[in-house]
Amino acid sequence: MKSPDDFQNIYIHIGFVDMRRGINGLCDLVQASGMGDLVGSNLFVFCGKRRHQIKVLYFDKSGFCLWQKRLADFTELTPAISLN
Repeated sequence: MKSPDDFQNIYIHIGFVDMRRGINGLCDLVQASGMGDLVGSNLFVFCGKRRHQIKVLYFDKSGFCLWQKRLADFTELTPAISLN
């Protein structure tokens, strides 16, 4: 498992993401939003609408890795985001 120190940049997607998206869907989102180089030493973090689930995407020289975390007690991961 990699450490956050292994990455040059950590990009956090502003706004909510459909958590049904897999590697291909999240890669498309990164490219469309211009977040950063997909195959570089970058970490991309996405949050679901209910804010109790995140996905982390990165490239590890042999392919893409996607990690998912869902809190068991449904405590929110982030403060409420106002998109107004």
